[in-house]
Amino acid sequence: MKAQIQNMNPILANAMLKSNRGNRKLRKETVSFYATQMLNGEWKENGEPFIVDCNGQIKDGQHRLHAVIKANHSYNVPIITGVNPSVMDTIDTGANRSLSDVLNLNDFKDANATASLVKRILKWQRNVNPLRQGGDEGATKMSNSKGLEYAQENAGMLKTLILTLKPLYLKSNKAFTLTEVAFVLYIISNDGAKITDTTVEFCKQLLAIATVEGNSADYIHRLKLNSKQSKSSLNSYWLLAVIIKGWNNYVTGDPVVRYIRWDLKSTFPNIIKI
Repeated sequence: MKAQIQNMNPILANAMLKSNRGNRKLRKETVSFYATQMLNGEWKENGEPFIVDCNGQIKDGQHRLHAVIKANHSYNVPIITGVNPSVMDTIDTGANRSLSDVLNLNDFKDANATASLVKRILKWQRNVNPLRQGGDEGATKMSNSKGLEYAQENAGMLKTLILTLKPLYLKSNKAFTLTEVAFVLYIISNDGAKITDTTVEFCKQLLAIATVEGNSADYIHRLKLNSKQSKSSLNSYWLLAVIIKGWNNYVTGDPVVRYIRWDLKSTFPNIIKI
């Protein structure tokens, strides 16, 4: 085997891909994700090599090669050549690090909750549905580097959101997850900048720690609890709109409600800030 550092660029990537035979099926969403990182200046020279066997066939790196071409990007990378053609079953078998793993390595407390909350916030900022689980692929997927950068820049705010609600969540019936309700607190508190007794009280009522029978928070909590107990799913985009409408009701008199309506074809409601 031989190892050398080369400048990977679209011309070299095209040449290498001509020998790409018998590799796993190309995942376009992965190529799009890598290319987006390259275009946004987030791609890092981390030493992860391209691996080529003694017949010139690529054993690891085809998605990165396609991304280099798609993004018209170049970077320095190790290239290992001359490996045995039968090694494919030993390559790329380890578990990828999650954002939670990265935050934990950077000494964040409540790393799992913080990672989940960061993902929700950054989805919200990119106009991607923040309450939806999964489905965040390709150009909309968030890199661990981006998540870590946001977490480090907003560590105090994230810690306050989680520590404010964690003890309340632990006493609740878990209709909402901790990070779902923490995200709600974030958006109704002027992006976490103005957490007040009023915003926290609304979240307490969503968790049914404090209850005002028949008000908006009570209605939303019962919706979520019924969904969980019946193992049926609510449309997450619709649910977020209903939560925002419920908050708007809450801060404009908190009337008793029989239901909160919102149609998926309607304009998404604005949040009343206090």
